[in-house]
Amino acid sequence: MSQVHPSESPRRKRSVGKLALLAAAVIGVGGIVGGVIMLSKPAAPQTASLLSRTYVIEPMRLDVTVVKDGELQAVNNIELVNRVEGRTSITEIVREGASVKTGDILVQLDSSTIRQQIEDATLEFQRSETSLTNAREMLEIQVSNNSAELEGAQVALQLAEIELRKFLEGTFPQQKSTAETRLEMAQINLQNRLDDLQQTRALFARGFVTAAEVKRSELQVTEARNSLAEAETALAVLLEYTYPADIASKENALAQAKNRLERIKRQNESMLNQKQADVTTANQTLETRRRRLAHLQEQLSFCTIIAPADGIVVYVNNRDQQQIIQQGGEVRERQPILRLPDTSTMKATVRLNESQVTRVRPGQTATVRVRGLPGVSVGATVDRVSIVADSGNRWWNPDAREYPVDLLLLSTPTGLKPGMGVDADILTDTRESTLAVKTGSIYSVGRSSYVFVLVGDRVEPRQVRLGASNSTHVEVVDGLTQGDRVLELEANEGKRLLERAGIQLTPAATDPNAPAMPPGAGSGPGASVPGAASPAGQRPEGAQRPEGAQRPEGAQRPEGAQRPEGAQRGEGRSRPEGGQRPEGAARPEGAARPEGASRPNAQPAGQ
Repeated sequence: MSQVHPSESPRRKRSVGKLALLAAAVIGVGGIVGGVIMLSKPAAPQTASLLSRTYVIEPMRLDVTVVKDGELQAVNNIELVNRVEGRTSITEIVREGASVKTGDILVQLDSSTIRQQIEDATLEFQRSETSLTNAREMLEIQVSNNSAELEGAQVALQLAEIELRKFLEGTFPQQKSTAETRLEMAQINLQNRLDDLQQTRALFARGFVTAAEVKRSELQVTEARNSLAEAETALAVLLEYTYPADIASKENALAQAKNRLERIKRQNESMLNQKQADVTTANQTLETRRRRLAHLQEQLSFCTIIAPADGIVVYVNNRDQQQIIQQGGEVRERQPILRLPDTSTMKATVRLNESQVTRVRPGQTATVRVRGLPGVSVGATVDRVSIVADSGNRWWNPDAREYPVDLLLLSTPTGLKPGMGVDADILTDTRESTLAVKTGSIYSVGRSSYVFVLVGDRVEPRQVRLGASNSTHVEVVDGLTQGDRVLELEANEGKRLLERAGIQLTPAATDPNAPAMPPGAGSGPGASVPGAASPAGQRPEGAQRPEGAQRPEGAQRPEGAQRPEGAQRGEGRSRPEGGQRPEGAARPEGAARPEGASRPNAQPAGQ
């Protein structure tokens, strides 16, 4: 920013003279005299008044702080949450702020649905017990049946084996031997009968026996021959038919007995497995229903929340979801309901924006002032700086990026309670022997900052470059020297002083690389909002009003602020559209506009 000093011009002097005369006709001689006095050498009383509002710039220690409000919290909190599944409602709750003892009932939740579920689960559990008993009995019966069936099959197999062996080793050899013996006896008997017949015929020939005896001997031979034929046939039938049939039957009976034994074994195993599966299923069903019943009983116990320690009750209300903890209110599973803070150790939690949190680190010192306890100021240290932004207020301001910072109080005065509002000053840096001015002495226009130095009996504006700041002072990096006497500004005084000095902003003043006003500076009397239009100069060429930045509602040109009658603009000079001088406001004689300085869009009254 460069200062432009007034320069004389005959044409401007004539124009100013005409305007002064016209203004004098409207506002009177007193207004002209007052304007001349204000812009010329001030009188002694005015100088004394200015001197009383000035102070001398001396090297000082500047504590650079971050100032933010917050609230008190307990370092150690016992958080009580709703552990009942789903959603339930609060039937009874202890009042907030009440002092409770260990074991006191704090919250009663609606348990009617859970009690009904417990009754149903109890009946199901009893039916499962009966089913398990029946399954176990059926298993025992199956085991007994399997044993009997297996034993019968094993005995049948043994009998089949015995029958086969008996046939092979006893019955058939005996039958064969008998048949062979009968055949042999029939052969011997036939031979005997033939011998008898021959003797009988010999005796008959000699006349010793009768013909009847011969016939009887012949009949006996025939009978012997028949017996021999029967014996031969019986032996042949035994060997060719009876033996193969009997051996096949015995072997088949043995095979059937073996197959039946294997079949019974598999059947027994299958039936036994089925009964064991029935027992296992019944047992699992019983255990499932036992666990469900136990779970429901546990859920029923969760409906009563008991104080685990002594403390003060604090409700946990969720502002984002607009859920209020109160009797009859609905709560969800895992939702915090109450806190029991330990007030013996407290901390202050503040939320810093992105430009502030980068200057804060754990271990830095801070001062915490409790709003509810006037005069109470407690030392603290930065305990934790969150690495992620808190999204708790995103519902209200999606663009907000605030980082929670915990300040651990070094002591806990009596009367501190969680939730109390605090103002915290976090010391981020210390500048030794630096030049600094009070925040009320700074007037900012766009990115340019000014202070006003008392030189003799007049006030001279100085453009300064600012550095670090706190809530009361701002470091001056360039623009002032030790011993300068700086004025503390009144409301709108900085604007008037710049206008009287004829200072306007040049394009360089809006250079984006120029230092911006530090946080906290420019908040005193006469300070303007950074980025506002210059009250003493026009907007630089090419610098347009930001999109959407309209004139503030209600900020219109004063009614009747027209050019005084007869006051013509200088030759070749044109006023920007809307740039009209207030009624009766004439430029004093000799106060010419600096060469090249164009008229602002809104000319303040009195210039």
